[in-house]
Amino acid sequence: MDTPTPEDIRALFDHYLAQGCPCRFPRFRATVARDMKEVGASLWTVSDIGQLLAAFDERVPLVVEKREDFMTRGHCSICSARVIRSWAPVFRDSFLERAEISPGHLPDLGAEVLGVVPVCGPIFPAAPVNVTKAERARIEDAYPRLAPRDWLAYVAALTSAA
Repeated sequence: MDTPTPEDIRALFDHYLAQGCPCRFPRFRATVARDMKEVGASLWTVSDIGQLLAAFDERVPLVVEKREDFMTRGHCSICSARVIRSWAPVFRDSFLERAEISPGHLPDLGAEVLGVVPVCGPIFPAAPVNVTKAERARIEDAYPRLAPRDWLAYVAALTSAA
């Protein structure tokens, strides 16, 4: 299954930071906030979330206001967006990662979210689970799937035409 390469993610963040900040891109915010409990798969995740959040943690400095066991609350030092960065241990070294990003005082730069946020990369359970083929297909079919090139264009878009 195709996934964006580390170089692709680095280039995406170079683009975000050249424009201002990833927090100002609605499609980025929606992707890293995706919670699959909306389709009855609360212990499932998508690899694109982890890829984006690893780069976010590395490249976007947060002003930390509060740390809890599995959550950091603060704001982005670039654009002042409110950020709640969370991770929940599910099984051994498996975590469900999310970031809820509320825009700061600067206007959005990126394109709006139009419809369901597409996925790129594997959709998988964060803990061992015995699901039927039909259940796995239902969960995977709940989200449109894009090839890495198209997904990168989607999350980087500056206008809704892309």
